[in-house]
Amino acid sequence: MTLTNEQFNLLNEKVFFILDGQKWTLSALCDLFTDNFQDQYYQAKTEEEEKELEADKETSIKELIALAEIAILRGKCSSFESGLECYRTDSK
Repeated sequence: MTLTNEQFNLLNEKVFFILDGQKWTLSALCDLFTDNFQDQYYQAKTEEEEKELEADKETSIKELIALAEIAILRGKCSSFESGLECYRTDSK
């Protein structure tokens, strides 16, 4: 599923994330993940590694969006795998 800019901006306004005790917006985390994957992408040695990294980046961003959508519905959401917590801005 692809979000429009308007949908993304609405999610960005309605939720925030906690990662390692620090508060993040959806937009800032997407930028952080993109920067991290970009660094790894430049270090990739094969086209296959590049494709895997691109798929990992897309999956990570989709996970952020899914957590944000769940937090909108429930007030908060956590991912035990990534250690991320997501809260609706009016819930905390």
